[in-house]
Amino acid sequence: SALGINQTVANVDLIQTLGGIKILEIGARIGATCIPELCESLTGINFYEVVVDLALGKIMTEPFPRKSGAWAAILIRSRKHGNINPMPQIPKQLCNEFGITSAQMDYEFGGGVHEFSTGDHRIGHLLSSSNSVEEAEEAVFECERKYVELLEWSP
Repeated sequence: SALGINQTVANVDLIQTLGGIKILEIGARIGATCIPELCESLTGINFYEVVVDLALGKIMTEPFPRKSGAWAAILIRSRKHGNINPMPQIPKQLCNEFGITSAQMDYEFGGGVHEFSTGDHRIGHLLSSSNSVEEAEEAVFECERKYVELLEWSP
């Protein structure tokens, strides 16, 4: 309200400090690192389409619906720098074992990856849903860990 942000998307990063909540960033863009995917899981609405609609002047008058449940997402992260032999898709049995609702790879074939330190070092991402946040988080953490163990590194 103080910034006059209305009828648009904004990526807002806040941090809780001993002195209270501090603003790290407010950017006129959609969030990253699975935020749009989590929002779509929560509401059933494609947030990339919302951004286009808002840019074309569509006025949003109703709050987005909210599904019941809990969701979690994780970036698939390499633990080291190197080259991966053909990047395997996440096995369906692994997704089924952990209740993964969405798995996306950012690489179709093998190639160089960085040890994860920033969001653009991601190999892909996983989303899960459950009745509790703890279960959803455990599912993506364990699936990501097991998937990374399957990667084959080339010399």
